Amino acid sequence: MAYAVGVSLSDVLVVALMLTVFKNVDMEAVLHNIYVALIGGAGIIAMGVYTFRKKTKPASGKHGHMKFRSTENVGRKQLLLHGFLLNILNPFIWVYWISVITLLSGEMGLRGAERYLFFTGLLGATLGCDLLKCRLAAMLQQMITAKVLNIFNMVTGLIMIAFGVYLIGAMVVYQT
Repeated sequence: MAYAVGVSLSDVLVVALMLTVFKNVDMEAVLHNIYVALIGGAGIIAMGVYTFRKKTKPASGKHGHMKFRSTENVGRKQLLLHGFLLNILNPFIWVYWISVITLLSGEMGLRGAERYLFFTGLLGATLGCDLLKCRLAAMLQQMITAKVLNIFNMVTGLIMIAFGVYLIGAMVVYQT
């Protein structure tokens, strides 16, 4: 749970920075820029291809279940810092939050305090879901095998590829 809190703290920092940086930017214009769609769509397709091709090797755990590293000997502060740093240094997190802020601010027309209130709720809900996932992780660990992870990666990759193609296609149609 400390790791999830660290991730959430870095999300709060990234969102606060993005809302501050983009507060005077016309998000509607950015949202309908074909170059933004092409770059975003290509990035999503690339992540989808990577995820689709990612293979998990069978674990040496009991009955083929995945064997996860224990964090019992790691302190809470260290886990919190690890979650914070790993998340804030991940370039896809920056791209994700820029995309979310651009899309929601442009489509919903959120301005000023509305944006901060909306994203406070969104980040709070994200933290709540992450903490719930931590609680459920022990139960799910028994069901996760290399085969299940490979199928999950393939489905997730295909969804990302389809969304990237849709994003690019929709923008091309919108521009013509």
